[in-house]
Amino acid sequence: MAMEMSSVKYEMYEIWEFPPDGPQFAYTVVFLITSAEVKRLELKKRENEIAPARIDSSLFTGIPPENLWPLPRRHDTILRFN
Repeated sequence: MAMEMSSVKYEMYEIWEFPPDGPQFAYTVVFLITSAEVKRLELKKRENEIAPARIDSSLFTGIPPENLWPLPRRHDTILRFN
């Protein structure tokens, strides 16, 4: 789920584990995305319980630029790696 607040964009993804006794919620990853950086935070809350704009930005951990890359668009037929 993506949410935009001015020039800041938030994306959230729930992480689930699948042990033999059935699916279990693990945590939600919240990404804080600006034109200058991408940061992440793991919370033990479901996505519908999180208001990303209310999270203290100092809790997020930066992701080094070398660990980020643009993903191919759906209509691209060839993957290009630099």
